[in-house]
Amino acid sequence: MGVPRTPHAARRAAAAGRGVGARGEHGGGHSERASPARAAAGTLVRRAARGTRSCAPGAVALALTLALAAGCSGGGAGGFADAGPLGAAGDSAGAASEVLALAREAAGDTERVVISFATGDGRRAPSVSAVRGELRRDLGVVRIALPPEVVATRATEDRIGGRLAGPVFVVHSLDGPWFVDVHLAAPARARLVARGGGAVAVELVRGGGPLPPPAALGPNAVLLAPRAGPAGGPLEVAGYARTFEANVNVRLLAGGALVADTFTTAADYLSTWGEFRAALPAPPAGRCSVFAGEPEMEGDGWRGAGVAIEGR
Repeated sequence: MGVPRTPHAARRAAAAGRGVGARGEHGGGHSERASPARAAAGTLVRRAARGTRSCAPGAVALALTLALAAGCSGGGAGGFADAGPLGAAGDSAGAASEVLALAREAAGDTERVVISFATGDGRRAPSVSAVRGELRRDLGVVRIALPPEVVATRATEDRIGGRLAGPVFVVHSLDGPWFVDVHLAAPARARLVARGGGAVAVELVRGGGPLPPPAALGPNAVLLAPRAGPAGGPLEVAGYARTFEANVNVRLLAGGALVADTFTTAADYLSTWGEFRAALPAPPAGRCSVFAGEPEMEGDGWRGAGVAIEGR
């Protein structure tokens, strides 16, 4: 007597065994190569679905268990990473030439930042060339490197943070290509997935090692380095800004007195945030502060981002 055909749930497990991309419980449909356990589970379920005698009556339940275990295991392609490269998402040759929008989603314990893209005429792009992600735990950001043909944006930032995903900035790098920084509001693990229709998503779940103190945020400057706490010299000052004509003033103060100052040029200011780098001498011992920004248009004030450090 043949084994009865499997129900719909078993056929879905068979699809998982073949490595078919599906929108899982965390969303963001993507495909990945089937693991050996998942492939074995799919073989058992497909045999049962065909009603062959090569599959024992209890094999369907076993296959479902194996498929679910394989699908829920961490690591590997599509898994959440604690740090380092997140792989690539997108197509080999896409139609996108600009960032269209930044959006946020939440589903259970997962938070997403969705980056959608447009063509040169402002329409939603049907595809985007491969983008690459990296979890920079040392900076407390997930950095998404955009393809070289993406050279404009209709969304420059999103400062309405969530439990895991903090502010998001679209940045023109000093090296030329653009990137998107998702600042982490709490320790998280991350992955990068394709959403289809010219969009990708950064997905976050709680976990991973500790983060550095948050980057200093100002209305027109973001300081990635230095961070609050002890600091030696020479000081590397790095971040991104939207200051007038991309001129960024960088200052070191101790006890309210100016110790050193310099200026540098950011990669952009009109289109979006421009990356900048500068150097300052070693701070004197004791409490100091580093500031990046520009003078106010009127009066003696300054406008930018500042961070308190402790000179060693």
